[in-house]
Amino acid sequence: MYGRLIEMVIEWSDEFYLYNLSGEVHRGMTENALRGGYNSNAPLGYIKKKGCIPEIDPPKADIVKYIYDMYTKDDMAMADIAAKLNALGYRSNRGSKFELKTVAYILDNPFYIGKIRWNYYDRNNHQRKNEDEIIIVDGKHEPIITDEQWGLAQAKRCKARKHGGFGRKRTSVTAGHWLSGMIACSECGSNLGYHRDVHFFNCWKHAKGVCRSTSSITEAKAIQEVLSALQSLAASDFYYIYSEQAGAETDDLEVKRTQSELDSLSVKLKRVKEAYRNGVDTLDEYRENKQLIMARQNELEAKLATLETPIAPKQNRKKVDFGEIIRLIQDESVTTEQKATAIRKIFDHFEWNREKQQFSAFLSDDIMSTQCSS
Repeated sequence: MYGRLIEMVIEWSDEFYLYNLSGEVHRGMTENALRGGYNSNAPLGYIKKKGCIPEIDPPKADIVKYIYDMYTKDDMAMADIAAKLNALGYRSNRGSKFELKTVAYILDNPFYIGKIRWNYYDRNNHQRKNEDEIIIVDGKHEPIITDEQWGLAQAKRCKARKHGGFGRKRTSVTAGHWLSGMIACSECGSNLGYHRDVHFFNCWKHAKGVCRSTSSITEAKAIQEVLSALQSLAASDFYYIYSEQAGAETDDLEVKRTQSELDSLSVKLKRVKEAYRNGVDTLDEYRENKQLIMARQNELEAKLATLETPIAPKQNRKKVDFGEIIRLIQDESVTTEQKATAIRKIFDHFEWNREKQQFSAFLSDDIMSTQCSS
C-alpha cells in the first residue's frame, strides 16, 4: 500500500510540474506580448531570427501588398485572389498554394500594420477566443500596410460578414456560369443553380421540396434580362462611386479597436490581482504585471484622446461604361471569370419571379444615381 501511495504521489508531482511549467511559459509569453514582443513564427512578408525583431522580406512583402490592393482597390473576392496568386506561381511561407482561408488570415492579421496579436485562437476548441482574452498591442516591427488601407479592408470584411461567411455572392473563380450565385428565388431567397446540360437556372430548394415555387428561368432569357437592365442603366445617370481615401469609417474602426483593447486590459488587471490574492503570483510579480498593464492603459487613453473627429471620406466619381460591359458579355471570346467579375462590380444580385415573369436587378452599394458635375 505504501508503495502504491508513493507511486501515486510521484505521478501527481510530475503532472503538477508539467501543468505549472505550461502556465509559467504561457505567462512569460503573455508578458512578452504586452511588451510588444512576438512569440510565433513571422507571417508572410517577414523574416524572424531568434531573439530579434521580425524584419520585412521585400519579395514576399510585395505579395501581401498585392493581396490588399486586389481586395481594396480591385474589389476582388478572396477566392479569386487566391486563384490569381496560384496562377502567378506565388506560394505561402510553407510552400503551399494559397486558399481562401490563407487570404482571409492575411487580411485579418493586424501584424501588417505594426500590431502584435496574442492569445487569439483556441486550438483545442478550434475557435477564436473572447475579446477580453485577446491581446493587441503596438509591436516593434515595421508595418507593410498603411492604416488607411487596413481600415478599408476591415470595413469590407465586416460588410461581407454581415451577409454570412465570406460573402453571399458566389465568387467568379468558382462560378459554373457567369450568373451563378447571382439570381435569387423570389419565393425563398435562395440562389438559382445552373444546369449545364439543359441550360437553365432553377431554385435548388424547390428540387429538395422545400420551396413551393419552381422559379426556373432559361439561360437565354436570364442573359437577355441582364442585358436589358444594363441598357436601361446606360441611358440613365448612374455612376460608379468609390472612396479615394479612408474617412469616417476608418477612424471609427481605430476608436473601436483602441476602446476594445482598453476594456480587455481592465479585465486582465483584475485577473492579475486575483492571481496575487490566490497565491499564484508573488508580490513582485504582481507589481511588475500591474505596471505593464497600467502603462499600456495610459498609452491607449492618450491615443484615444488625440483621435480626431471623423470626417466624411473624400469621394471621386467615375462614370460606368455600361456599353463596354454589354459588349464584354456578348463577346464569346471573353472568359466566364471575366464576365462574372465585371457583372459583380455593378450588381449585388438579381431576383426572378416566374409567376409574374418579373426579373429584378439590385445594384451594388457602390453604384449611385447622381449627376456628374463634369
